[in-house]
Amino acid sequence: MRLNKFLRWAQGAAIGFLLSVPGQGQTDGQALWSFSTLSTAATGGIVSSPAVGADGTIYFGLEIGANSNPSGRILAINPDGSPKWSVDTTDWVDATPLIGSDGTVYVGSWNGIMYALDGQTGDIKWTVETGAFIVASAAQGPDGTIYFGAGDFLLHAVDPTTGAEKWTYPVEDWIFGSPAVDPSGNIYFGSHDDRLYVVDSDGELVWSVLTGGDIVNGAALMADSTVVFGSRDKYVYAINVDGSLRWTYETGDSIEAAPSIGPDGSVMIGSTDGFLYRLSAAGELIWRVNLGAPVYSTPAWREDGSVVVGASDFSLHALDSSGTEIWKYEMGDWVDASPVVTGDGRIYITSFDKKLHALSSTSGADLGAEWGGFQRGERRSAWQIRGVGSQGAGRLKNLSVRTQALSGSATLIAGMVLGGTGSRELLMRGVGPTLADFGVNGALSDPRVTLIKDDIGIVGSNDDWGDAINVSAITTAATTVGAFALPAGSADAVILDTLGAGARTLQVTGASGTTGVALVELYDVQGDAGAELINISARSQVGTGTDVLIAGFVLDGPTTLLIRGVGPTLTDYGVTGVLADPVVQIFRGTELLAQGNDSSIASDATNISDWAQSLSAFALPSGSKDAVLLVTLPAGVYSALIKGQDGGTGVALAEVYLLPE
Repeated sequence: MRLNKFLRWAQGAAIGFLLSVPGQGQTDGQALWSFSTLSTAATGGIVSSPAVGADGTIYFGLEIGANSNPSGRILAINPDGSPKWSVDTTDWVDATPLIGSDGTVYVGSWNGIMYALDGQTGDIKWTVETGAFIVASAAQGPDGTIYFGAGDFLLHAVDPTTGAEKWTYPVEDWIFGSPAVDPSGNIYFGSHDDRLYVVDSDGELVWSVLTGGDIVNGAALMADSTVVFGSRDKYVYAINVDGSLRWTYETGDSIEAAPSIGPDGSVMIGSTDGFLYRLSAAGELIWRVNLGAPVYSTPAWREDGSVVVGASDFSLHALDSSGTEIWKYEMGDWVDASPVVTGDGRIYITSFDKKLHALSSTSGADLGAEWGGFQRGERRSAWQIRGVGSQGAGRLKNLSVRTQALSGSATLIAGMVLGGTGSRELLMRGVGPTLADFGVNGALSDPRVTLIKDDIGIVGSNDDWGDAINVSAITTAATTVGAFALPAGSADAVILDTLGAGARTLQVTGASGTTGVALVELYDVQGDAGAELINISARSQVGTGTDVLIAGFVLDGPTTLLIRGVGPTLTDYGVTGVLADPVVQIFRGTELLAQGNDSSIASDATNISDWAQSLSAFALPSGSKDAVLLVTLPAGVYSALIKGQDGGTGVALAEVYLLPE
């Protein structure tokens, strides 16, 4: 990984963590501001739910005029409540915007047009005309493809850059429900023909299930790939990944809201009977609460276990984990929209009173929820990365960790396991003094790298890379993998070696016992096709702010990974001063893709345990506070961030395991 890119991201992520202190000094549910889209005399309202971009901009759509003479508007509002831009349309905009990974805003209108807009300026990048209304929100797949349904009885798949149509899939009635995408890239969506459909990324049917009523909203996906949705036949459905029925639950009236899923796999969904239901991952009722009016809104989970949800009683309700109401915020009309909770202590909600409302929140979004709100998160991308995909296996090509290189239990250690047959050439670097060229303070002045094979002992070491006998080959290998150049004569340390199958560790220490910030890097340069890195890891001291542990890694193709942040279990191996309650987060650039904490309660806990055993990972005790995620990711550059829950510090181990194809 190129250092300047990795360090820029690491600094930004750590600073963002420092600044994200939810609702500090504010009352939970306190009104901060509201933005009025139309005059009180004007006809119109808001059904579209807000989406929030990486810079805090809020996006939503607007209905203007009566059904006989409609128009619409797409709006972008700054975090302080001031307008950023708006785009007028020729019909209502009820769909919720999707914010792509590059900041592009995708949203459809009743005029049958899907718009792709520049998130900063509102400039139109492209449009797609379907010839029929678009009410459903869009979803984005792992390869960037945009999926949306329309009144033309078609699910559309379009290129995110050009809008060119890739394919369509026909159904037998309107598509009001917003699609969701699973780890394999399959798309789940419902229709007025009473069916939930699953099609693959090529537009081929995988399976469908028939319900007893229209399906008019989106589905949610558990971490174990169970899909959950509601139907107008009053039932909540949970369907296994193979299309077989897992369970159903009957409510008192039709269901027109999409569900959300908490960190324990429990399902939260509203019904037009006026109740909000919380069901266990097995479909058993945990509690239900009467909100006094139909519920079309999807609950958003908060980190303290509470949820916020709108209802047709003109209110946003906050309920604690037992279903007890904490507070209620009243607006001027019914609330069909779904709230969004941000990490920095904001709740945004729209209402048919024609306003966007901003409220304070003393708890941030529950980033560990399996499907934490409508279309999963702030950007409304509706892509579930948690779970085992079926897209084929890429390779782990690189690990980069910048952290404190200390001594004893806090020694900086990178681990690697090569599997398969044959050998691979690996470039292993411990960078200290050159970090100063990138603005890093307190760098380790003279690092030493020591390579250790578990069954042999020390098999290689280096102090100053320029003294290595293969210095020319080191320079060539660095160029091949795109690593930044080390100055001639620098005290940075490098080993280049061809290694066969087995486990090894690379220790980075100060040559004369000194400590400081260091970057450890492992690169897979070249070698036999039958051999590959199947596990990379790093153990280090985890601090707060900029001293959290950040492990960057590169994938060259779609890959399913087991990623662990281990703290308390390290004590079983003689490590002292461990991180008591680690949290693991997966980022693509600055986009948070998933978070894991206390994995033993997740819906995929059994899958995680089974795969860990299959991969020969050391066992984590039942109920431990170690954090684990099972995720499927496309090719790209990622970072696993390990931090302590509630600001805890200590030694932790970050592990990335490659699942076999």
